Amino acid sequence: MSKTIKTKYRMRAIIIFLSIFIASSAFSQSLNEKWLEQINKGKSEYAVNNYSEALEFFTKASSLIPTDT
Repeated sequence: MSKTIKTKYRMRAIIIFLSIFIASSAFSQSLNEKWLEQINKGKSEYAVNNYSEALEFFTKASSLIPTDT
């Protein structure tokens, strides 16, 4: 293989890696925002004694936490 072909493959590999990294970061941030939104809704419902609704929001939040890490 020539040096220019190796360089092209390296550049493609770097671009693919960066794309995957950026996409996973965006997904993670979105998941964290959804989790925090559910927690805050649960806290609001709990504060006004709506315990069953609060439990639903807390349960939704707990289902968003990844368990494979």
